[in-house]
Amino acid sequence: MRQDLIQRYYSPGLQYNSSLLAEVKNVIIRFKNDLIIEEDMICQLLQLCSGATQGEKQVIRAVVEIVPHLYDYNLTDLDEAHLVDSYVHPFMHGLFSSRQMSKVAHCSNSLVHGHADTENSNCPDYKIDIYEAYDLHMTSVAVLFFSRMR
Repeated sequence: MRQDLIQRYYSPGLQYNSSLLAEVKNVIIRFKNDLIIEEDMICQLLQLCSGATQGEKQVIRAVVEIVPHLYDYNLTDLDEAHLVDSYVHPFMHGLFSSRQMSKVAHCSNSLVHGHADTENSNCPDYKIDIYEAYDLHMTSVAVLFFSRMR
């Protein structure tokens, strides 16, 4: 069962176009050096999605999602909630969001239902729920639990 889930929902060996990576880096550097404003940076990054693979688009969207939070880098005391809300969640959502109605990527702060043993007591920070016909079909947390059973 575990192998079937991995083969259906995981794409190993993703390769990213090196010229696309260089273009993304160039846009970020121009923004960092105050050569372009935030809105231009976001527009230029999203324009790079044209012609990119699905995996490349997700990485670019992840970068776009954290752009509005880049101004907080001078904060010295960050608590976990602020770190998750401002940096982790936007980046992870941009990375894992498939833009499909049947897949919902979101923060998770709960244990796997019915498995509150010591081995599984670490809460996943992020999970993806997959729905079929508006009913929860599976979650990535269950995949973690199944992998520990083997």
